[in-house]
This record gives sequence, C-alpha cells and structure tokens, in this order.
Amino acid sequence: MRDHDRIPTLRDIAAATGVSAITVSRILRNHPHHNPETAERVRRIAEEMGYRPNPLVSALMSQRVRQHGTRATANLAILDPRHDTPAANADYISGALRRARTQGYFAHVYPYVPAETPPARLREILTARAVRGIVMMPVAVGERRVDFDFAGFAAATIGYSVEIPKLPRVAIDGQSALFSALSRLESRGYRRVGLIMAVDASRRSLYLFSGARSTYGKFLTRGLKTSEMVLRDELFSPADRRRVVRWIARHQLQAVVSSAHQLFSMLQEEGFRIPGDLSYVHLHRHSSGIASMDQLRAHQGAVAVDIVTAMIQRNETLPMPYTNTIITRAVWRDGRTAPSLK
Repeated sequence: MRDHDRIPTLRDIAAATGVSAITVSRILRNHPHHNPETAERVRRIAEEMGYRPNPLVSALMSQRVRQHGTRATANLAILDPRHDTPAANADYISGALRRARTQGYFAHVYPYVPAETPPARLREILTARAVRGIVMMPVAVGERRVDFDFAGFAAATIGYSVEIPKLPRVAIDGQSALFSALSRLESRGYRRVGLIMAVDASRRSLYLFSGARSTYGKFLTRGLKTSEMVLRDELFSPADRRRVVRWIARHQLQAVVSSAHQLFSMLQEEGFRIPGDLSYVHLHRHSSGIASMDQLRAHQGAVAVDIVTAMIQRNETLPMPYTNTIITRAVWRDGRTAPSLK
C-alpha cells in the first residue's frame, strides 16, 4: 500500500516505467521530443502513483527532503461564497482541485460566509495553515464585493462577479461565445433570433453579449435579424413572463439565446414547444440535450489555479498595481433544442 504522505520521486517513476529518471523528468515537463506512447504511459503511471511536482522550486523556497521522497509544502485555499448551493460553483471547484493536485499543491475548499466566520478570522486561519494562494469563487447574483484582505496572498477569481477588490481573473470571452451561437443558428437557416439577458448578468459580463449582438448585426451577418430584451432579474415574475411572450410574438422569433437558467422551463410552462414553436440556446453549459455554448467551467477553475501558482513561483502577492484577465473560449454543444431549419 502506498504511503499517502509520501510523494514518489522521479526515480520511483523511472523504476515503474522502465525508462531513465531523466526521461521521466523531461516528459513530465512536457518536453516535445519523446515517443507519444511512452510519454502517455509515463504520465499515466505518474498520476497513478500520486506524483506531484514540487511547486516551490521555481520560487527557491525551502523544502523538506526525505530519503524516499519529497513532501509538498505549499497550500492553496478555494473560497466558496456559494457553499449553500453546491452546484453553483461545483465545476469551477472540481477543475481547480484537479489542477492544484497535478501541480503539486494541497488545496482545500473553505466556505466564505462572513456572518459565520468573519473575514479577519478566516485570514488568520489561512495564515496559520500556511496558505500562500487563494482562488476566490464567483459570488451570488447581485453581490459585487468581497470583504477579505488578500494582501500578502497570491490570489485570483473567476468571472467578473467579484468587482471589489480588483483581483487577477479568468473570464469567458462573451463576445466570441455569442458570435459562435448566432453564426451557428444562421448557418442552420434561422433568420430572427432574440437575446434575453437579466440586468445583473449583463453587468457581470461587462455587457459583452449585448455588444456582440449589435456587432454581429452590423458586420458579420448574412441576413440574420436580432433583437434583445433586458429583464430586471431572472425570477420571471408574472409580468415578466407576459413581456417575454409578447416580445417573442412581436418579433416573430424563431430562436432565443439566453444566460437565464430558468428561461427554458418558463417558456415551456408558457406553452412553447421547444423545438417546434421556438428554438433555444443557452449561454452556459446546460444539460438535458439543450443546445449551448459550454463555458468549460472546470477549465476556468484550472486556469485560475495556474494564475495563482504562477504568482507564487514569481513571489508575487496582492496588492498589485495592475491585475490581468485571462480570457477563455466557450465551445458549441449541440442539442435537440436548436435543430436545422433547412
């Protein structure tokens, strides 16, 4: 049985795979000049053995060396302000945990609930546990501020929901996501498409979807007409339901594109057959065969960890004079809700 506190060395992996330790080292550092089958086998066995690269070598940090391996000594904290609704940030968190593990960091998820654990107390806890990096998960709809002092930590967040303080972040390329959705629909024969967004969702995405709709209509379309409706929220009051139904009828829409999670079920409750009367595309990953632009949330979680670990390796901490944003792409996921009209 493997000692779970002991991280195998390159020599251990070399012995298990039948190649030299130098070859193992190069493969695990993604050196390109190796047989693909050998490289895949080495990576698979290294993962099975629980290998983690030492994350502090690049930062010249001290490490404890034992005769039979090395212990990782850096910790990451994942702060989740939506722990009471586990599904909200689940994909981000799973991607972050997986990437931390492969990079050799120990990551732990902490609920961020100021009413239960004051931010100052949480900071004391993380400091006592030798946490050096923090990944801040998105906050709930309507919230903008996180009252945690990130000074002295490497940190990053996901999306645009955390506006204060300013943090390095990874966010979706909303413009290209909507371009892709509209282009896909147009190529399938759609000529009248509507975009439905809530006010807060538009603000949190820096109005990129609205801007993309306008830009697509001016410069990219071959004949697609688009309309937009902005809702006060995503709760769909009876008045909002009536507005949406009248708006769809007035513009004779063939499809709607939206980030509102309850819109699909609301439309069905209002009597729309999807597909049939109307087609539908969601601007996040969606289940149940719904056509969508998958924002690859697990990948975004992994990229957030990349940002934090790179800061640690460069000995960078907050506050910073400038914070960077890394943009990731969404991918089209086909579904029964957006069939071809041709």
